[in-house]
Amino acid sequence: MSYKIVFLDIDGTILPPDHKIASSTKSAVAQLKAKGIEVCIATGRPIIDTLAVAKELNVDSYITFNGAFATVKGKDIKKELLRDEDVEHLLAIAKENNHDILFASKDKNVIIPAENSTKAVEYVQHLQMHGTLYQEKSDIAEVLSGTLLLPSHEEVNFYNAITSIKLVPCNIGKHVAYDFISPSINKATAIASVIKYLNIDQSDTIAFGDGMNDKEMLTYVETGIAMGNAHQDLHPYANFVTTSVTEDGIYHGLKLLGLAE
Repeated sequence: MSYKIVFLDIDGTILPPDHKIASSTKSAVAQLKAKGIEVCIATGRPIIDTLAVAKELNVDSYITFNGAFATVKGKDIKKELLRDEDVEHLLAIAKENNHDILFASKDKNVIIPAENSTKAVEYVQHLQMHGTLYQEKSDIAEVLSGTLLLPSHEEVNFYNAITSIKLVPCNIGKHVAYDFISPSINKATAIASVIKYLNIDQSDTIAFGDGMNDKEMLTYVETGIAMGNAHQDLHPYANFVTTSVTEDGIYHGLKLLGLAE
């Protein structure tokens, strides 16, 4: 098999809980690049919370906001915004039910925290998010995606009435978190845009992921690899499961494919 591009999720895939990229991951990415294989990050994170990871791995292509935005070799090639009315509807429901909510644009993150809640602070600290503003209302323009922080999974049902958005569960530690994006968006749709731009065939693609927001990506690429720490429900969507993020999962997955030494 002749692979030409590898897509890597960040949290739980590139980044372990201590947020220190393993030397084996850095080495594996360097080996891919030396072979002329493109490396592209594919994350639910906003761009501003992706750039440090991309820089550390010497990668200049990334899919962010769960597929709503894509940048290839430093050039933005895809952008799909949430509708303003959906942003207002989400905020209204969050306030009514005292939920923390985060909105993200290309340049900043805005959190409207719930009353007497520490969830937002803990979430931001856990992900080491940048450019985060705490406000009582959202004045952010061009919202690409966002996140709900909930007391329980059952409370996501309050948002089911908004049919023009999609809620995707996050695999982020102990947090009950759901990203929201446009229904037509996922990492696979962005991958399709990236490989078309690079003139790469779908059969020449690999992806690594650990969360349910990675299922479309893992099924779309030729070889989808779930991390050993992945959500159990993700396993059926992968070609195989590698070791966990704390056990050099990316390296071992690429080694099995003959792409790392």
